[in-house]
Amino acid sequence: MYYVTSKMVEQNRTKRSRLLLLFGALMAALLAAEIVSYVLLSIGWDGTPDRQEILARLHGEREAEQFTLPGEGERVSANVLHPYFGFAADRGANPDVNHYGFFAPEPPLGDDPAVLDIAIMGGSLAQYFRFAQGSLIARLHETMPEEKRVIRLHNLALKGGKQPQQVMILAYLLAQGHTFDMVVNLDGFNEATLPLVENLPYGVALSFPRNWRTQAQRGYDPHMTRDVGRLQQLYEKRARWRHRFERWGLPYLNTSLLIWQRLDRRQQGKIDEAQADLLENLAGRERSFQTSGPAKQYDNDRSALQAAVTKWRNGSRQLERLCRANGIKYLHLLQPNQYYADSKPLSAEEKEKAYNLAFPYAQPAARAYPLLVEAGRALAAEGVDFHDFTRIFADHPETIYTDVCCHVNVAGNEILAAQMAEVIAASLTAPAR
Repeated sequence: MYYVTSKMVEQNRTKRSRLLLLFGALMAALLAAEIVSYVLLSIGWDGTPDRQEILARLHGEREAEQFTLPGEGERVSANVLHPYFGFAADRGANPDVNHYGFFAPEPPLGDDPAVLDIAIMGGSLAQYFRFAQGSLIARLHETMPEEKRVIRLHNLALKGGKQPQQVMILAYLLAQGHTFDMVVNLDGFNEATLPLVENLPYGVALSFPRNWRTQAQRGYDPHMTRDVGRLQQLYEKRARWRHRFERWGLPYLNTSLLIWQRLDRRQQGKIDEAQADLLENLAGRERSFQTSGPAKQYDNDRSALQAAVTKWRNGSRQLERLCRANGIKYLHLLQPNQYYADSKPLSAEEKEKAYNLAFPYAQPAARAYPLLVEAGRALAAEGVDFHDFTRIFADHPETIYTDVCCHVNVAGNEILAAQMAEVIAASLTAPAR
């Protein structure tokens, strides 16, 4: 027989008490960590984005890399080469990428009268806007209550993309039998800055895609093979950590969000170091027509900048003509940027984290934007449905810009969505030209 003594009962009580005390201590520690993490996220400790921004990155960002300050005026891309687009996202590395290399559903084949298909093109600002596309759809329904069609958005933007890539992308998709009701082109920053910072100094044609000097190399030496392998491992390690945090449900805790953000920042630092090593290897490689294209010498930076702006304007012209020939509405929006003088009252946080005149693209952007605005007016005079969005944040002193380049936070995307809804609705209801 088994007898339960008073001593055994007391021992069990003691064990339960210890377990309860341990559990209580753990809960108290977790609560304290949550409170501290909440405060740190709220005040933006050490450059930490707020909770909403970190969640947007954790849940939304599926690319292998994030934008950061380039070390040498040129960024090594994790994209793959494309024979017509220049480059595209790698579907083999990411299931969220469609068959054409975009973070979008498969484009429509043929016209569906029950669906309003809108393509959004441009660079990284336009590509990241896909996280706010739901807001744009909702605002379009509010603005156009008479519109009964299902609204479907197709994000055909490329991070680092610039004209004439938009023209090539649309022409290729149309040649494959795809069709859209409207094309919205949100661009300008890349077209005016990347040619001067990434192409011109290395003898690459201004119109060639960014980082072409690296992308078009016909072979790697052993040192480059090592550096590329190191980069790939870092990209994969970073992606694994992101997926673990998503899978384990940790994004619901402030503490885990803060830990992930710090780990992600550390991984980005290692990626930047590896990219700098690779770029150093590339610097001395022999130039060829494959890597430089029909490069042209310019008398000075001003003439090169004017040429880049002219190519931007020509790209929009051709995109408009291509759309008109295929019965597609075309809408061109000049994207906002913090380096355009007096376009936005910068907050103290933006001045500290999102405005740096030493950033390689800052001065070219400051010089280019007046020319872009002027060229945009010329496009409008020619009949292009052009809208200058450079001052949409003029009445917003709160923090909008998130980095020293051109990207905006959730609030900025909401403002962008509201402005886009207005001009899209006006364009769709306007009589055909």
